[in-house]
Amino acid sequence: MVAVLPHKEIKSKIEIMPNYFWHVFVLANLWDYDQSDNPYYSKYIGTIPKEDINFLRRYRKDIIWGDGNMGDLAKFIYFMPLESPDFDLDDLEFYYKRLCHAVFSNDWVDFYLWYGSDFGQIKIPRDKFIVIEKIGQILVKNFKAFNEKVWVNIYPELKRFSQSFNEHFSNCKFINKWENFLNRDFEGKDFNILFTIANTKEIRFTNINYFRYCMYYNSEDIQSLTNLIIKEIGINILSPELHKLLEDKNLKESSIFYENHLYTAFQAFVQTSTEKIFTDINLQYKNDYYTYDKGSYYFFKSFFKEYFEKHDYLIDAYQVIKNSIYSYIDDFYEINH
Repeated sequence: MVAVLPHKEIKSKIEIMPNYFWHVFVLANLWDYDQSDNPYYSKYIGTIPKEDINFLRRYRKDIIWGDGNMGDLAKFIYFMPLESPDFDLDDLEFYYKRLCHAVFSNDWVDFYLWYGSDFGQIKIPRDKFIVIEKIGQILVKNFKAFNEKVWVNIYPELKRFSQSFNEHFSNCKFINKWENFLNRDFEGKDFNILFTIANTKEIRFTNINYFRYCMYYNSEDIQSLTNLIIKEIGINILSPELHKLLEDKNLKESSIFYENHLYTAFQAFVQTSTEKIFTDINLQYKNDYYTYDKGSYYFFKSFFKEYFEKHDYLIDAYQVIKNSIYSYIDDFYEINH
């Protein structure tokens, strides 16, 4: 008798705090984009005092993340508060009270009793106390204006889109297909998406933890959302393999191996696997995932495509990705020696 896997769903939800954080980040233009064509920016720029925007911009590199990099304060300002569902203003004030105490006293025991994190027990050095205290004050102070002048306008649109999205994905089996292909379980019952509206140009998709993802709602392009969600489910399930590869002693000992090679190979594997599994969906991925060293290119996707042409099923994701790195190293030596 074949065991039947429980149906794991893709669900969306609208929460105020992810939208508030992106509201602040976008109006402070922390990622330095041209906002002249962003109607959200033009409409709501007056809801945050200029001095608060200037302060946040002064420390923008500590706050922002992306392209494999993360500011020293990003996990504390954005990720950790959003690990808790329905985080509200009272929670925000309480959070910064405990965070500031931990930074000032260098005693983090109480903080991590309240906010155990997937990121491990990282700390903020005491010389950043004034910065983190001021950021907390800015976020608490400006919440009321957002709630009264912005949230009342954007919530109905987000709510309508969320309902439509949940209907569209109600019967999909994306998670179960990935689990069957990888022979691994998805961490969690469902894939939960928190839609946001302000980040039209900035980081459009962020995994808060294994169970919660923030995503720009992109109401005009359901196909792009589908492509992104399918791929992120694979990344979620394969994350333990990536962590093992990052700690692999044999790879670390190679003089020409860098972590960016592994991230490129990992992304290429996920994308190629996605195309292998979901042949019934019009996927639209454009990244070839290659590395370039000393005048030569190595295309990781080509390695994985060749693998799947020879194998009807996946044997060992960890070993296949590792083999692609060895193949790259062999090619590098052959060309440069």
